[in-house]
Amino acid sequence: MDYHRQNTRSLANGIHLSGVMVGSGLGGLGGWIAERHNWPFVFEFFGVLGIVYSLVLLVLLRDRPAAARPAAGPVDGAVSRVRLGEALASLFRSKGFVLALFFWGFLGFSSWAFIGWLPSYLNERFGMSQGEAGLTALGYIYSAGLVGTIVSGAWADRWSRSRPGARLWVATIGVLMAAPAVVPVANTSVLAIALAGLPIYGFVRPFPDANMVPVMCQLIDTRYVATGTGLLNMFGVMVGGATIYIGGALRDAQVSVSTVFNCGAGGLLICALLLRFIKPPTTARPAATGPTLPSRPRSA
Repeated sequence: MDYHRQNTRSLANGIHLSGVMVGSGLGGLGGWIAERHNWPFVFEFFGVLGIVYSLVLLVLLRDRPAAARPAAGPVDGAVSRVRLGEALASLFRSKGFVLALFFWGFLGFSSWAFIGWLPSYLNERFGMSQGEAGLTALGYIYSAGLVGTIVSGAWADRWSRSRPGARLWVATIGVLMAAPAVVPVANTSVLAIALAGLPIYGFVRPFPDANMVPVMCQLIDTRYVATGTGLLNMFGVMVGGATIYIGGALRDAQVSVSTVFNCGAGGLLICALLLRFIKPPTTARPAATGPTLPSRPRSA
């Protein structure tokens, strides 16, 4: 977000997140490798890859030079520190941020409920092997998601030139289309119908992902975009992790995975409702007052 301004922000974020889609799609290889070795080997293998990649980032990743950034506020020669308490107070005074936080939590619930249990669902309902179910579930969804992140980013950037709330509308359309795509997957006994719903869900579900950080840049003090995005990530992952655990408890209680999926679809509808209550400014957001440190927002 430091490197891209208003007219290219969502597309740049979408392209960046396309890497997440590729990696997540290939994550289905874990089941395939486990069938030939074991799960500890899978964790160790990908753990080593992560360590190697962190070294690559350490050497190559750099912030945009501060002089090249448009100032977020008047600069008087002294640079104030961004303090966590002040950042949190500023964020939670913003109604838009609080709504976005709840939105991201419901999105984590819906997404993790579906993606987390989808390979097991395909394995049990359609008799796929562990590796085949993982590759099918993640391959269909994230291949389409690779396209969806880029398309939604480009669409939002173009539309936002004439409509201030365009990024939120693109995100809303995405979750509204994702919800009905889950229902046939959850309630059919025909494999072809289930597989038809997966790429539809995969294409539209990333629409809010490509646009949420650009939306944060419109809603909150630009000094705290990184902090706000970190909170969104943390809350979404906490809710998603709890959802996986609760899903397992429900399965132990003989509640079907289909019921979990249908609840996830309902959560997506709540997400759309929350987005409609977020009101971006009709004009460009005023610059933050006072000197600032450059923020380093991370994709949500």
